[in-house]
Amino acid sequence: MTEITGMPKVRKGNTPKGTRHLIDPVAFSVALVGGPVVLGLLGAPTIIAPIAVIFGGPLYLLLGLPIMLIRLSTRRSAPSDWAALALLTHLCLFTPLFLYQQLSHERIHEMLIIYLIFGAFFAPFWGWISGKIYSCLQRDFFKQTI
Repeated sequence: MTEITGMPKVRKGNTPKGTRHLIDPVAFSVALVGGPVVLGLLGAPTIIAPIAVIFGGPLYLLLGLPIMLIRLSTRRSAPSDWAALALLTHLCLFTPLFLYQQLSHERIHEMLIIYLIFGAFFAPFWGWISGKIYSCLQRDFFKQTI
């Protein structure tokens, strides 16, 4: 007999290498926009959250869209994964800019410090809320692998 009887190697999460996941486009769109908007509406009495949505929301959408599309196409993600990835993306973007500004003694812009501090606070919340919205709205058809 010449059949191959070996089992394929399985990565963490019991997903064979190269497996792609379907992404629910409606749930993804609503989740990506809904995370900052929901936090802005809930935090409206503080005035800081709606202002954070105005300043950080476009950047969150610009960076979050491709990063989460890549992440969700390769593996399933819990809301905590969305939060960690949002924080990691924020820190990877703003920390080098902040360090360059401090070490070179050049003044890029004072808003950079505000973006770094407030973004490090809001990015995980936006990511977690977006992940929760996505997991609640995702239809069963899109929970399968390709």
